[in-house]
Amino acid sequence: MGSSPSDVVIDPTLCYFYRDDFIIEKDGFRGDRLFLEYLDLISKRGIHLDKLDISDRVRSLAQLRNLVKIIAHPKCNCDEVRRQGLDLMLSIIIIEGAKLLNYYTSVKRQPLDNIIASIKELHTKKNHDYATGLGGDALANFMFVAVMKPRLPREYNEWEDFYDIGLGFIWRMADKVSRMITFNKKGELLVENDSYEDAVRDYLVYLGLFYAFIKRVSLLLRSREACSERSGT
Repeated sequence: MGSSPSDVVIDPTLCYFYRDDFIIEKDGFRGDRLFLEYLDLISKRGIHLDKLDISDRVRSLAQLRNLVKIIAHPKCNCDEVRRQGLDLMLSIIIIEGAKLLNYYTSVKRQPLDNIIASIKELHTKKNHDYATGLGGDALANFMFVAVMKPRLPREYNEWEDFYDIGLGFIWRMADKVSRMITFNKKGELLVENDSYEDAVRDYLVYLGLFYAFIKRVSLLLRSREACSERSGT
């Protein structure tokens, strides 16, 4: 028996990772602050690449996808496991970002500070175009996916949103890796205003936003646990 329209619930207040107490500036939760934290972290790591190994990007995406699936799985009801999974994701994203940043700096033959500035500028422009209408938070358009998802009346699981949002980041990054693969095989990209280096830079921005999202979830999980300990529950 099919569901009638009245059986489908679309309620933004149900989306745990989009609630007002999740998008707050204090304690470094805000996405743009966490994005800048990510840029600072990857700029300080001394990883150098002479060439860009696309297979590394594919492996990293597969690892991140699998961790998203594990953390969001209904049988994963242990916050300790989730914390470890989130920390591992952050490590993968930082190392991946450091590799790409060093490669991009060597390709453009510009000082690191100039490259970081260009990535910040790209992020600011994209944030204006994609997030301003959704409250201005750097992660709003990604989390908006979970708000749009039709929901059947049943017990709500907040980690379903984590799964949807996490895969949303990975799909965006997979698009950029696909362009890198095409360039490596064909030697050219037909869209003139979206070069190979642009694909790398876009990938770096998505990595930074993904870092901000994962870090935000980790901070919120720890904050919630601390509140439970103080209340004795």
